[in-house]
Amino acid sequence: MPSINLEVACHHLNVCFLLSPVHQKKRNFDGGRKKAISKEIDKLLIVGFIHEVMYLEWIVNVVMVSM
Repeated sequence: MPSINLEVACHHLNVCFLLSPVHQKKRNFDGGRKKAISKEIDKLLIVGFIHEVMYLEWIVNVVMVSM
């Protein structure tokens, strides 16, 4: 999050460059889930929590969790 101090919370990936990435098959979602995903993505883009990247080979499927 933009307002969190990096001394409090910082995330990084431990990537072993000797291993090749695993490519997942793209999942298709029904209309209701697709709308919910788009709405959440729009909210996160507006507040600046996420931004668009052009590394398509590293894209992972969305995992929806009901609460």
